[in-house]
Amino acid sequence: DEPENGICVAIVMQEKNKRFQRNFNPSDLGKVVYIWAASQDDLINNGYKLGGFDLYGPITPLNPNTTLSEQHIAN
Repeated sequence: DEPENGICVAIVMQEKNKRFQRNFNPSDLGKVVYIWAASQDDLINNGYKLGGFDLYGPITPLNPNTTLSEQHIAN
């Protein structure tokens, strides 16, 4: 379930000018964000699959095995 007061993570598909966003808990692992991203219809319809794309935090790629908080993505 999406936490009401979680961290807002947004994904922008620049080539399609699409934006998706959802709240996550600071304790969620990066892989939770990857799984959510891979489940978006627009990504599926454009051939993106889990493991076939990278997500970036403020500076570096999102690590699937580390919490959002540990990656300084949390508030």
